[in-house]
This record gives sequence, structure tokens and C-alpha cells, in this order.
Amino acid sequence: MNPEELDSEWTIDLSEVEATKKKKADAFNEDPKRYCIPDGEYAVRVTNVNKEESKAGNPMFVWDFEVCDGPHTGHSMRVYTAMTPAALWKLSETVESLGLGENGQAVKFTKQKALGRRALAQVEAEEYNKKWNSKIQKLFPHPDGPIMDDIPF
Repeated sequence: MNPEELDSEWTIDLSEVEATKKKKADAFNEDPKRYCIPDGEYAVRVTNVNKEESKAGNPMFVWDFEVCDGPHTGHSMRVYTAMTPAALWKLSETVESLGLGENGQAVKFTKQKALGRRALAQVEAEEYNKKWNSKIQKLFPHPDGPIMDDIPF
């Protein structure tokens, strides 16, 4: 290498970059829906399910889902299904959509059987306690069935 090249000095004007970067960061931080995915229908799969107790003391299932196809793959959402007479419709919708049972029957399933099952989810952004999140509004059976060939567990 030529020693003169080592002493070459370059000048670059970056004054506009910081202003643009700051404007983009401010716009991102001001967007209350910045962590939401666009409203729409998504293929989702069960990544976890646990039987817990609600704050009101009612038994419930807590379902963790993640988008399993498309540009938002990996985005996670949680669904709570209380086991009370008024809320059994939501549990029924979830169980039926995942192919774990049918409405009007006694249903038995294990966590292992539920993990990796897929469904279609109608997702919408929703505000709760001044925070926006993508929320599963409704589940539907996946047209290719609940079992995925490439289950990662």
C-alpha cells in the first residue's frame, strides 16, 4: 500500500442523517400500534397452553399462539378461555378450531396433543390499559387441517 493513501483524509457531511434518523425514531415511538401486526387473517399455531385460575378464581386455559406463515411469522398472541357457562363458547371455538374436540361433546386433550396445532385467526389491534396489542378475535379451522408436518418441537 502506498503510504500517501494512509494519510488521505475524507470529509463526509452526516448532519442530515441524524435529523432523519431522529424523525423516524420519533415517528416509531409515537405510533401506539408499533408492536401490532396489520389486522387480518393469519395462520397460527399453539406454542403453549396451561390450565390456570383467573383473577376472579375461575378455571381457564391460557393459550399461546404464534403466526406460522408469511411476513409476520413468529409474532405471538395470547388467548384466555375461561371455563364458565358464559364463556364456554370461546373455549369451544378454540378447541374445535384446533381439531381437539367438537361442540356438544365431552372433550379430553393433553398439552402435548395441543402443541403445534394450527388454526386461522382473525387478528385485530386492540387497546387495553392504554397499550395496543394484536389480539386474536376469532379462531377458525385451518383449511389444511390442524396438524403441521414440520412441527418444531
